Amino acid sequence: MFAWITIISIILFVISLFVWIYDHEKGRIPEKYSVPAISLTAIMVIISLFFIAPPSVFTYTEVLMLIVLFFMVIFAFLSIAEEEKLRVILFGAVLSVILMIIFLNQLLPIEYLKEVIEADEIEHLTADQLSTAIGRKLPLPLEQLIEIAEAPDLFFEVALFGSFIEWEVISIVFGMSLLVAVLSDTGLFDMVSIRTIKASRGTPKRLLVLVFFLTMILSAILDNTTAIILLSGITITVTRGLDLNPKPYILAEVAATVMAGIITVIGSLPGILIASKKAGDIPFVTFTLVNSIFIFVAIVVSIGYLFVIFKEELLVSDEEKIDPTVVNFLDEWSVVDSRRRFYLGSIVLGFVVAGLILSSTIGLSVGFVAISGAICAIIVTKVDINEVIHKIELDSILFFVGLFVLVGTLQISGALEVLANIMLEVSGGDPLILAIIIITVISVLSAIVANIPITIALAEVINILLDDPVFASQTIFGFPIEGFLWFTLLYAVTFGGGFTPFGTVTGVIGVQVLQQEGHPVTFMDFVKKMAPLSAILLVLGFIYLLFIQFTGLLPFLFDLF
Repeated sequence: MFAWITIISIILFVISLFVWIYDHEKGRIPEKYSVPAISLTAIMVIISLFFIAPPSVFTYTEVLMLIVLFFMVIFAFLSIAEEEKLRVILFGAVLSVILMIIFLNQLLPIEYLKEVIEADEIEHLTADQLSTAIGRKLPLPLEQLIEIAEAPDLFFEVALFGSFIEWEVISIVFGMSLLVAVLSDTGLFDMVSIRTIKASRGTPKRLLVLVFFLTMILSAILDNTTAIILLSGITITVTRGLDLNPKPYILAEVAATVMAGIITVIGSLPGILIASKKAGDIPFVTFTLVNSIFIFVAIVVSIGYLFVIFKEELLVSDEEKIDPTVVNFLDEWSVVDSRRRFYLGSIVLGFVVAGLILSSTIGLSVGFVAISGAICAIIVTKVDINEVIHKIELDSILFFVGLFVLVGTLQISGALEVLANIMLEVSGGDPLILAIIIITVISVLSAIVANIPITIALAEVINILLDDPVFASQTIFGFPIEGFLWFTLLYAVTFGGGFTPFGTVTGVIGVQVLQQEGHPVTFMDFVKKMAPLSAILLVLGFIYLLFIQFTGLLPFLFDLF
């Protein structure tokens, strides 16, 4: 009973803090109300922890409930936050680590390990014995738990840098962000964009198709956030010159960035996460080969859908008989300061793409290829490093770090293990039913909360399930289930994120661009126009996965490299 007083105090403090963070820029709640609320709830937390229900009286179940409620608050604010997402993540990460430290003895078998160490039996202790003693799966490797038991102050260092953060993912995001920043300075991407738009000759439907393909290709070889930032500005310039409504073209670019998430590993952040070594460990080539057939189907469906949903906008423009020569005012070479740097940058990009394709064959990680390519680009193009550093997407990197820490604390608490058991129980242990749950429930959650945090959390859940030898030994249509589950998660978070404007980063950017241009897209307007396309692709994608699983193609490709 007293423990719940502390739990409620902590949750009220977290809510008041994040209300202040969420409203800080908007100023709808005066600080004369929000700041006292934070102060009051903070005092309640201190009094509760020291005098009413200190950590020592908490049971493991009560701590688990606190952690679950804490994360429900975090994810709730993530679902409504816009510019504040990074603040929410970073504050949440710090608070989650503080909670871990406060309730360390309840979450980790510290006292039990101390007894084993004092009895000089530590050398004979195995992970299975410890897991049996504490009644649940070890939240950290045995070696790290022993280090923390001997020196609890090492928890932050060991847990944060040793287990929580997937540095391979960070290296990919950093490397590609740095490479894009360098190559953008050469004018390469602007020139390609201008040439593509000039090829449309001012015809609205052709322009829509070309910006869709160009966005999809750039997203696949760079990343989708960079692609839409690069192309949306040029698209706005062209639509102004042609007196076109920019809405169909910007939303087509958003749809293309969603599509790119299944083309290559680096096409989207969820793809990077799912293909990482701590998750599916999917080679670059395997990722593309498995999705290759469906990609062509999805392209045809997407363009056909965009033509139908924006029929009026495109037909009105055609009837006005736009002069195709209007686009000639765009000079592609005007954005290139040095042709030498332009060509050298293009060559480096070619080698990076080749390195990504061959990475699994030659034994190099995708992150190493990305960072190496960026360094080579810096050397050969001789760009101003200080300017390039300012263009790096540090917010994306920090966002990932915060998310990894948040989900890592969830993992230590055992909440993800509980979620895995619930999913296992609901599905009756049938992997096909589990896949259906993922493709339906998880896709909706990706639209509400945003697909990146959902991807990180569910990747851990799938790992927990696959660690169960009984579950992992099952088959779907007579073939292993591992590859099928990972690609099901990929399709769920990729297309599920396209249901709403804040389900993906590119959706948020696209809506912001249109807002600034004076063509606002409301939440319901976005859902009405774009959610049906994502739903169609989600259903078709799952049918496709079932087909290639049934034929044995998916498990064959998954184990090929």
